[in-house]
Amino acid sequence: MLRQVHLYPKLIKNEAMATCTDTIHRVRFYEGVSGSRVTLSFLNSLTFAHSEIMGRSYGGGVLTFEPSEAENLLIPYINDIELDFALIDNLIRQNKIDEVLDITDQVLLIKGLGLSIEEVSALRAIWRKMSDRRINRKYSK
Repeated sequence: MLRQVHLYPKLIKNEAMATCTDTIHRVRFYEGVSGSRVTLSFLNSLTFAHSEIMGRSYGGGVLTFEPSEAENLLIPYINDIELDFALIDNLIRQNKIDEVLDITDQVLLIKGLGLSIEEVSALRAIWRKMSDRRINRKYSK
């Protein structure tokens, strides 16, 4: 998990088992928990909105997570999710996070958790409002 982010929080599957510096929190999964599923489950409006509450905002719009803050993020992990990892990965690489959220919110929050479309829309709006405020914050001298 990236320690400092700009537009939205990021959890990256480290298939190469590369060494992590202090700019990345290394995440380990319990036995039987799929790293791919957790990575996909992390990408939703609930987790994004909660990240704006749990993380710390610094100058220039940076959102920072300490390990304890990252551990407490709400992630709707569902064992039998039907998400295409390659498709989601491709959309993220194209900076199409709204398209990613449209897909993951439908599967994880609406279908998986039973939230209504209105509730999910409210979560997305909360995330957008809070992240826009953080990113666009002007400091007066």
